Amino acid sequence: MRLFFVLCIAACGSSGPSGPAMAGAGQVGAPCAADGDCKQSGASCITENTNNTWPGGYCTVKGCPQVACPDGSYCQEGHTALANTTCFYKCATDANCRAGYKCCEVTMPAGTGVKVCAATGVLCQ
Repeated sequence: MRLFFVLCIAACGSSGPSGPAMAGAGQVGAPCAADGDCKQSGASCITENTNNTWPGGYCTVKGCPQVACPDGSYCQEGHTALANTTCFYKCATDANCRAGYKCCEVTMPAGTGVKVCAATGVLCQ
């Protein structure tokens, strides 16, 4: 029984972009309906803008790199439909992202190889 418990923790407990985990409640990348749903320091909720819909809302922190992105997220420095520098949840594959979002390489700064979960039309096409 103890071996099963240890194996379950090892297999089920992965988090962040290396495993199948998605953003936790209130973290950057998590669903939200209002700013109060986003629990990390400086976070706000994006629901819609003129160019895109954010399915289920998206917790983010704007104003990076002057404002540090929380652990597990990365600063996309502009070139989004938000016209802002914005923290997005880091990912390795689409499996790390919620429905309606894709795992895409950041465009600015270019060449980092970092991928983040974003709504179609923001970074992902």
